[in-house]
Amino acid sequence: HVFTTHLKCCTDTTSLSRRAAEARAISNFLVTVFLPANAARPYALTGDLNEDIYRPPSGSLQPIQPLISAPTGLQLFTPVNPVSGEDFTLSIQTTLNVRFDYILPGPSLSTNLFHSQIFRSDALAAPPPPLLAGDSATGSDHLPVWMEFRHANQPWPPPPRISGATVNGSGFRFQVKGRAGREVVVEATT
Repeated sequence: HVFTTHLKCCTDTTSLSRRAAEARAISNFLVTVFLPANAARPYALTGDLNEDIYRPPSGSLQPIQPLISAPTGLQLFTPVNPVSGEDFTLSIQTTLNVRFDYILPGPSLSTNLFHSQIFRSDALAAPPPPLLAGDSATGSDHLPVWMEFRHANQPWPPPPRISGATVNGSGFRFQVKGRAGREVVVEATT
């Protein structure tokens, strides 16, 4: 089960209170509805939480802390940007200065976390318009966050990894690293 949310933005008192109410509602749902019937199943909460858990707004109110409390079972992990080593995900349009985007896995997923990362979509050299042109239907000012989970006894080999990508006037070029002797199939459309 994957639950996705986009909590209220901004640091004014009204927004903080609304974000806190949204976080408590999600926590209450998990604890009173979902977990009693599904506690053994894998689950995660993802999304733009509009607050940096490590660098919360000034003052004592930390609206999204109830999401990572013991009753919800959700765990906080920190994917990092492989280029800068930072955990910031906002904003590629200006200076990366906060982390708003999270994947909070439940207990059965958190014990099987294999790898996590923040994608560097902002590092693509001159993407063709309108791709990544702004915070619109075709682009975002947030960097994507991903996590890979594996069971210790999984029978399949690790997936290939895209190790680099560039865009030029004639197309898209990327490098794939995988296990020797394994076939990789790439599908593409215009």
